[in-house]
Amino acid sequence: MGFQFNRALILIITILTLTRCGGGGTGNLLNNPTPVASLSVVGGPLYDFGSHLLNIDTEREFLVTNSGAELATQLTGNFYFSIAFSYKGGAFPGNGGTCGETLASNENCTLVVIFNPKSLGKTETTLQLSYYNGLSTVITSYPILRGTGI
Repeated sequence: MGFQFNRALILIITILTLTRCGGGGTGNLLNNPTPVASLSVVGGPLYDFGSHLLNIDTEREFLVTNSGAELATQLTGNFYFSIAFSYKGGAFPGNGGTCGETLASNENCTLVVIFNPKSLGKTETTLQLSYYNGLSTVITSYPILRGTGI
């Protein structure tokens, strides 16, 4: 008698849990995914600054969009092991850039990036953005930035 009662109780709890989560046995994971922020840099996977004289700044503005359903917070950016690429003025988001520590859903902001080659030849790095999407910290590694010192 006790065993059947426990099985019935477990079945009732399971049904109630699935009903509150959206049913179908998948809960919120598939039927109602948790909304998160989703940032991307507009302009493709590669941006080539071209060929430039050593120690001369070349400036480019990049548009960042949040196509997710949540506010992105703790937004920062850097360049993966590079001395040739930096933010204008030295700090995120670059002088004239509009990105801050947060970016609302369906909003945009800008970064101002400088290419200043220190040596002859081609160099590349990735523009990395780090942000909290509402569930976890995300680090993007795009676009690839390329330039040539002449």
